[in-house]
Amino acid sequence: MTHEDFFESLIGKSKHEVRNLLNAPRTPFESNEWVYQIGKNYFGLNRRLYLFFSDDLVYDFFTSSWA
Repeated sequence: MTHEDFFESLIGKSKHEVRNLLNAPRTPFESNEWVYQIGKNYFGLNRRLYLFFSDDLVYDFFTSSWA
């Protein structure tokens, strides 16, 4: 399973399920946007996973790289 497949599998999961899989987010639990640092890319930039919740369920995500 690739990272993208895993992230795609998070859609429809509750905040509690996500927290059990990925630990606590870097943002408050009550927030509807969670951010996780998921590693570094080839150039050493931080890779982050952004999860978006509606009615306590993940409905979308994206990843990005930042310094």
